[in-house]
Amino acid sequence: MPLMPANNTYPSYRDTINRIGICLCIMLALIQGTSLAWALLSGWLSVILPAESAYFTGVLIETVSYLSYFIIPAVLFVPLSNGRERQPVRFDIRMPAFFPLLILAGLAAISAAAQVNAWLMTLIGYTTDMTASYAGGTDPQAIALFITVSLAPAFCEELLFRGVIYGNLRPYGVPLAVTVSALLFALMHGNIAQTFYTFVAGVVMALCYELSGSIWCSTFLHLFNNLSACVAQILLARLGKGAEMLLYVIDLSVMVAGTAAALALLLIFRHRKPNPPQSARGSLFGNLPVSLPPIQPMKPDFHTAFRKFFTPGMTAFLVLELLCTAATALTVYLVPYLEGLLS
Repeated sequence: MPLMPANNTYPSYRDTINRIGICLCIMLALIQGTSLAWALLSGWLSVILPAESAYFTGVLIETVSYLSYFIIPAVLFVPLSNGRERQPVRFDIRMPAFFPLLILAGLAAISAAAQVNAWLMTLIGYTTDMTASYAGGTDPQAIALFITVSLAPAFCEELLFRGVIYGNLRPYGVPLAVTVSALLFALMHGNIAQTFYTFVAGVVMALCYELSGSIWCSTFLHLFNNLSACVAQILLARLGKGAEMLLYVIDLSVMVAGTAAALALLLIFRHRKPNPPQSARGSLFGNLPVSLPPIQPMKPDFHTAFRKFFTPGMTAFLVLELLCTAATALTVYLVPYLEGLLS
């Protein structure tokens, strides 16, 4: 089965995958290359500045650095395309009327994935003390958590993984684009203990982008999801074990509200008119459902998609990312285990 018609103006699937792989290699190089510089700079700031000034200066530098890890590769995708067809990122501010429902349903789905992920980790014997070393006990720490964990990652990660990666894989079929972008998103986190959770989160955010027609919808979903983790950290840092029941009630409320929102979305899309015109949008949340522009997917069969996935750029990223993940896993899990045996 041919990958696409010979006269199609889209780039080849293999070429698109290779460009994405190169961008991800750049992302990984930025992350790994600045880690030592960041450690040295943090030590220098703590010497020359008062403690509070050094802390907030460090947070600012860390935020700018983190933004650059994803924005620079996203921008470099343009010259890497070198005149070849690429898909624009949809920055439409107007979003569909069902935007709040998408956020609630998405939060519930990601929360459910987190619960399943925790169960899987317990099943294999990996547990963590939820009150051991959480930041957020002071107001400056809480502000830093919001900026570095919620605000910055939500924008820059969505720009690269949904805006660039998902958007440019979409012409080859939504299922393939959702799966590949979510898989790369999970690998990017470099944490074996979060692989299932981050993969499901990537799937949900890609669908959010697809259904809403705006990168801002998946960005808000990402923001609120990370914000919930920040709130949990702050409550655990300040209340300790006493926060567990409160967090349970919050999670249960999100699950109930999200399930209701998902059912409402099913009813909306069941009666949805196909391809509503762009001019039909209303105010901020719109009057009619909108989505990304319709496509004529050039779907490769599974064998072709898998075989052409391992381009030089993508293979280099996968090898480097797996090595970094393995090194992190050895440091986080194996070293404490060996220290326990020797003590």
